[in-house]
Amino acid sequence: MRIFLHLTIRNFLKSGGLNTLNILGLSLGLIATLLIIVYADHEYHYDQFHEKSDNIFRMEGKTNGDQWFSNLGVEHARELMAGAYPEVVNRVNLNNAPKAFLSYGGRRFAETEIIQTNPGSAFFELFDFEILEGNPESLLEEPYAMVLTQSTAQKYFGDASPIGEILSQDTLQYKVTGVIADLRSDTHLDFDLMYTNPALYEREHFHTQTYLQLVNDVNVEDLVEKILAMDVALNEFHELSDVQLMPLRDIYLESDAAFGSGGKGDPLQLKVFLIIGALILLISITNYVNLSLAIYLGKGRAVGIRKVFGESKRQLITSMFYESLGMVLLTVPIILIGFSFALPAMNIFLDVSLENKLLTSSTYILGGLGFLALLGFITVIYPALALSNTDVNLLMKSKSAMNITGGTKYRNGLIFLQFILLFTLGISGWFMNQQIKFLDNKDMGFDATNVIKIGNAFEIGSYDNYKVFKTQLQSHPQIAGVAFGPMIGDGMSPLTYKPEGSDEIYENLLSYGVDIDYFDVMGMDITHGNFKDVLQSSEDGQIVSLVNHSFINRYGWQDDPLGKEIILRPGTENELHRKVSGVFKDFHFYTLKEKITPQIISLRPDPQFVNTNILIRSNTNNLQEVVDLIQDEWYKIQPNIPMEYDLMDEAIKRLYDKERQTGQISITFSVLAIGLSALGLVGFMIYIIGLKSKELTIRKVLGASLVRIIGVLNQDLWFIVLTAAILGSLFSYWVVSSWLEDYAYVIDMSMWVYPIALMMAYGLVFAITAIRSIKWASTNPALTLNEE
Repeated sequence: MRIFLHLTIRNFLKSGGLNTLNILGLSLGLIATLLIIVYADHEYHYDQFHEKSDNIFRMEGKTNGDQWFSNLGVEHARELMAGAYPEVVNRVNLNNAPKAFLSYGGRRFAETEIIQTNPGSAFFELFDFEILEGNPESLLEEPYAMVLTQSTAQKYFGDASPIGEILSQDTLQYKVTGVIADLRSDTHLDFDLMYTNPALYEREHFHTQTYLQLVNDVNVEDLVEKILAMDVALNEFHELSDVQLMPLRDIYLESDAAFGSGGKGDPLQLKVFLIIGALILLISITNYVNLSLAIYLGKGRAVGIRKVFGESKRQLITSMFYESLGMVLLTVPIILIGFSFALPAMNIFLDVSLENKLLTSSTYILGGLGFLALLGFITVIYPALALSNTDVNLLMKSKSAMNITGGTKYRNGLIFLQFILLFTLGISGWFMNQQIKFLDNKDMGFDATNVIKIGNAFEIGSYDNYKVFKTQLQSHPQIAGVAFGPMIGDGMSPLTYKPEGSDEIYENLLSYGVDIDYFDVMGMDITHGNFKDVLQSSEDGQIVSLVNHSFINRYGWQDDPLGKEIILRPGTENELHRKVSGVFKDFHFYTLKEKITPQIISLRPDPQFVNTNILIRSNTNNLQEVVDLIQDEWYKIQPNIPMEYDLMDEAIKRLYDKERQTGQISITFSVLAIGLSALGLVGFMIYIIGLKSKELTIRKVLGASLVRIIGVLNQDLWFIVLTAAILGSLFSYWVVSSWLEDYAYVIDMSMWVYPIALMMAYGLVFAITAIRSIKWASTNPALTLNEE
């Protein structure tokens, strides 16, 4: 080992500058790649820590539209446990609970992450969350039994045991029966407290999320058919038109179900990250091999001397492999230190809790060492074979002797690959960031600036309470307007409909109710009709409806849309007839991944309830002052219910957090790739200058200018870069086009980006060539010719 270390240090110091650059470049590339690998490992292994994860499924279904739901009528879940379905071993029902104030010892906290289940729930039989306190057999046996996460328990009780203590919510009391460890970051479930609610689960009908534990080797498709064949739905609106049993391990990345936990992952983002990681890894490898070959260029005479002293071909190759292995192992401490500093920043940036597995996971340790050994072999195999097979006289005669065995083609191939990867990553990163800027700046059809959204509007209670709340808010000069209604990002069940003049029934009409000030508060334009006059002159119970431009354009109503009739849910018991009293400009109800579809908005002079959101426009930019004011008015009406609010413009930006992360990662790694490629070019120029040193020296003696010498050095490189640019551009076009397929509204992929990228690459090549040429030009020609 001592000889191995001595050999490694000696070889490193022989070309200290180049080796330092080479080791640092490889280390940075591997740190970046490892960050992506650890993130992908985390994302792909959601909920797999549960022992029964392979047998746990969540029931998801469609009712009267194309949207999947996990929050379904309880009738099918009850039927599955009636004994006629041997495929089902156990069932757990979960419901998200309303946000609540909980009190203990004179202190009160607002809790927002609460789930509820039935007394006697098998929750802890299916899910392996770590139980810290309490009897695992009876945690959820009693009505209103509550289980807390560790951090929540400490918030209320400090270091004291909470078992048997009572938390109060107004008149309700919950008995603490257990404490579990804070939830891992790789679970789709998200809660701080859970409790049993007999009042909910004793109802004849309610909606719930159903998790099923099935027997081994179950035929899932057969069970799905049995569920679809059940005749237990409460009414036609709860009949299941389609069912899927989503495996627990797939919920995070694959589920599109609304109104349920999970489905927060982005498989497209993950694939893009992995592509970026692969590109960075390949660039790092080619760069390292390039610089390493530049260093091996000067070892010809040393190898020749060793051959003179009797070393065999096998001994030479083995010795050079150990030298190469020692060099790549120098990256290990740099990677470990750099990764430990970079991982916390990655966690903050991606809002995850990734663990450092480099020293704890045998897979990472053995895989990492195996990769470094393979890289050491790949790096040394060509020069080892070339030098060991070259005649001793030739090795002793010229330092460029290694190149007679085809080294130039090998090095050109590495540079060619490196530039393909660089163009692919750089151009893709540019277009991705342009798309993100487009998403941030596109006109959404409404004005979200200074709008505060109360997300739990239904908690205000009756419509009379809402009117009091609205009147009180409007009495403050800081408030420009108040309304209720849905907004972008809200879940919505589309309806079937039949427009006047058509015999065909269409699907996916967005339909929702708002109040009279909704359009003013949201800054939406009305282009046809005066719906306010119609509404204010209408009788109680009369409905006034407006449609969007997409609706009238689709059915050719542009000239005279007012008074046209629309039938909602045609042919059903709940068929409704609506007349168009106005038309509003299109706005985006969903993200820019989906096109604007026909919409109908309905109003009535006497609303029966408040749905979705209360929307409040501020007259001032001091939004915190306005929020405090709104909360004061809210708690006058609902003192025991926390107000959930959000700033609308920030909420809209969060819809594209994943895309923004992808773009920033691609740009950051593109900059890294440029730096690594520059290092590779430095190595390539050292190699070329060493190969052509005699020719260049003669040209210099004969009066060739520095520009002419640069041209000689780059005569092959210009074509290599051009060809790589064409291929890299094609690859980047494919990557970006695939990524943009997920969006209904996209940027134009301008062709001018590609020649600019090529010119920038040529500029990088010229700059590095010029720097190395100037350094070479300062040497004495006589010394160069004497060495050759």
